[in-house]
Amino acid sequence: MMYPLSRESLVQTPGRVVAWIHVTDGAELESLDCAGPAANSRPAPTPGMYQDEEGARVYYVTARGQAYLVRSPEAPSLLQPVDALPVAEAALLEELDEDAYDRALCILAEAADALESESVSVGIYEQDGHYYYVNEDGVYLLYGVKGARRFCAVTLPELPVGAQMVAEDQMHELPAALYLAIDDVEERADASPQVQS
Repeated sequence: MMYPLSRESLVQTPGRVVAWIHVTDGAELESLDCAGPAANSRPAPTPGMYQDEEGARVYYVTARGQAYLVRSPEAPSLLQPVDALPVAEAALLEELDEDAYDRALCILAEAADALESESVSVGIYEQDGHYYYVNEDGVYLLYGVKGARRFCAVTLPELPVGAQMVAEDQMHELPAALYLAIDDVEERADASPQVQS
């Protein structure tokens, strides 16, 4: 008699979709790096201007997902960072068409974007257990697990929202393999042809 979940019995069931079951004692789970936001966490809003139902409060969201309150009943023009768009009102917020932007809103949006671009400097960043390297040429995700012998660098369009620069006094705690990946990024940058102007 065959055990009902043996591989042989699964192969002998033509025309049926069968899932392969893998049982673990938990040691494999400890080796997985599950760092990152929860699967049910709210996605970052799309960049742009948003207003509440009454049009009293207007928010601007930058390309990196940072939200700013740019108009309120108390202040017709302000640039106040907020952690996120108000959760209770998020479903009620509507995106403003670019035609509805007045001069003050345009200036505030440009100022918020300028603050975002100036806040990213060369260095190593960390967010949710992931490391990023920023240099003059771009942003790179350095992926690998903590005990890995090697990290790989992948180019990203921008630094993820919430990534924080690793403090100088914590640099010695980073894996040596991370620095090897950064050296690879710099060597590729040095080897690429430079544009003459």
